[in-house]
Amino acid sequence: MRAANGWLYAWAHQYPAYRDLGSTLVAAVVRESQAVVANVGDSRAYLVRNGYPWLITRDHRWVAQEVAAGSLSWEQAQRHSWRKVLTQAIGTRPEVAVDVFQVALQPGDALVLCTDGLWERVRGQEIAAIVGRYPPGEAARHLATLARARGEQDDITALVVNWVATRPLAATYSPYPGYRQPAYAPTSAGLRTLAPGLARDGRLLAILLSLLAIYFVTALVILAAARGW
Repeated sequence: MRAANGWLYAWAHQYPAYRDLGSTLVAAVVRESQAVVANVGDSRAYLVRNGYPWLITRDHRWVAQEVAAGSLSWEQAQRHSWRKVLTQAIGTRPEVAVDVFQVALQPGDALVLCTDGLWERVRGQEIAAIVGRYPPGEAARHLATLARARGEQDDITALVVNWVATRPLAATYSPYPGYRQPAYAPTSAGLRTLAPGLARDGRLLAILLSLLAIYFVTALVILAAARGW
């Protein structure tokens, strides 16, 4: 993530038109029954276990910081005019602090990685219910469709991974033109990666670059729309 931040920061400052470009990023690597999750910004990772959603990551938002400090209540944060102001993002500063979490997985668990366009509109319990009802690809699609139906105009991207004994089923969905959803399938060597088709070393870098590409393209689309290109 630090390498991706440095690359995006240098690229954005090389071209003045993209000087304000930035992105959030959440990623996970799963090896055997251990998941390592990292995030920058307000994209989230949830663990769904026994029908209950557990939030793994911490939002890098100003209001979240104030809630943690006791300066704001959660209800005040939800209505605050600065509620979407980020304290960390990929590509906006030369250096970035990355939060890293480790989770011990159990059979039947699911991981959900998503942008704020999803979790702002779909509550954690609803996420857990949909993930428990559908296979990964369908669950991701249902989640994004529900957020869009509730009026979300921001980026909506969701990745769902089911831990089934010793094999993963993973799929991602983003309702943007030109985005291709990868086919998903179990690996033959146990749960080793979230992204389909990545079976060699370097999995972490591949996952990070894949997720960064999604957010980077989305940021470009939003920036282009805002500037009328």
